[in-house]
Amino acid sequence: MKNIIFLAVVLLMAISSGGQTLQTVTQAGNTTSLPILLTGGDVLGPVNQIQFKINAGILSEIGAYRVGASGQLTDLYFSTGSSSVLSERLRITHAGDVGIGTSNPQQKLDVGGNLLLRNQVHQAGAGACIFFSSYKASHAGPRIRSYLDYAGGSESSSRLILSSYNNGYEDELTLMQGKVGIGMLNPTEKLWVNGNIRAKEIKVENGNWPDYVFDPGHVSMPLLYVEQFIQKNKHLPEIPSAKEVRENGVTLGEMNSKLLKKIEEMTLYMIEQHKRLDKLQSEVDELRKGNRSFIL
Repeated sequence: MKNIIFLAVVLLMAISSGGQTLQTVTQAGNTTSLPILLTGGDVLGPVNQIQFKINAGILSEIGAYRVGASGQLTDLYFSTGSSSVLSERLRITHAGDVGIGTSNPQQKLDVGGNLLLRNQVHQAGAGACIFFSSYKASHAGPRIRSYLDYAGGSESSSRLILSSYNNGYEDELTLMQGKVGIGMLNPTEKLWVNGNIRAKEIKVENGNWPDYVFDPGHVSMPLLYVEQFIQKNKHLPEIPSAKEVRENGVTLGEMNSKLLKKIEEMTLYMIEQHKRLDKLQSEVDELRKGNRSFIL
């Protein structure tokens, strides 16, 4: 019986000691008298580590990394991995730069890899956003945001919007399904600009250039029919009307081709007129010679 009681007491002590905390550090308005202090050697490289182990394997580690021999400059790094290999995942430098996937960050946040921004609001219009502020939070700057057009389970359609700020956000650039909109949220062309464009040069390719007008077999519309068409429709044949241009705009390549065709046809008309005038002038000259001979 004594052996049974002794065994029960030992078992209770083991269970009780297994649930104990080695040290609890608290602070209630005063400096704690139980700080956790890690000290290391006066060397470059890792000097202090907090390691997390399972059995004999180290699964993760937080440590200080001394980077300057002449001073006390240290970085803080975080490593994870397997029980045999640890890899540094994040570092905070002595200058306050944060590196993810890099041990030598060059900016306040330096990410060596892809970056995923999430917005857990799964509804149309909502999306993750990056804000830029040139001074402080109350001075808004430009932003880049995603815009969810459709959210239906695993399927979605979205666009990327760049906005500037001037007493309110103004959406300026939109990327949507391979299309770009400037001043336009819903571009339907590869590039849609809602405003004026100024450029040094614009190159438009067109495979239907109207040199066929000069082919011997080409027949241009007689001038009489051109006159009748203009009187009836108030614009040239094959050229859109003012109403059509207001409603649909014009395609530069196609319009240049049509205008060139009209110029080429007009040139042919002028050449034909010149031939007729030359012929008439020759006939007039012959008549004048005949008249002078008759008078003499």
